[in-house]
Amino acid sequence: MRPKEVIMAGLGCVVNEEGRMKTKTILAVILALFCLYACGGIDIPSDKDVFRALENYCNTELGDNAKIVSFNRTNGTMGHIRYTIYFDAELEYLKDGCLIEYQIAAGHFFEANSPSCKDITSPEFKVRHGERRKISGMMDLEKTEKGWIKARETTPSIKWVEGK
Repeated sequence: MRPKEVIMAGLGCVVNEEGRMKTKTILAVILALFCLYACGGIDIPSDKDVFRALENYCNTELGDNAKIVSFNRTNGTMGHIRYTIYFDAELEYLKDGCLIEYQIAAGHFFEANSPSCKDITSPEFKVRHGERRKISGMMDLEKTEKGWIKARETTPSIKWVEGK
């Protein structure tokens, strides 16, 4: 007579009277999990990937006028072909200048000692070398053969959280 078999809820593992799972079932579950991982079923950008994409974007927009000194990933969601990352960061300005209101980068565009800066009287739009400002925002990333990058046709949504 065959030992009694019980189906465990959720896993579908077969257990005999002594409480031992059958080896074939265990191996099938392990193989399925390995295939899911190996086939890229679980693929989200690391904090390092996100920082690198944000840093590349800031370098393109701000040049050598500012750098990211701190970064914190606050959330993220996986879409069909893109990953949307939400973050907080802090920028340090490397030159004196001003923030001109364009819809680029952080809703403002930095200009170092530009003639445009002379017309700006509001202190929140003037920055000094070594000054830090906090930003918060979101950015769409896409996976390439060489890693995660900012999605080409998108502009990150970034706002100033703290400043003068």
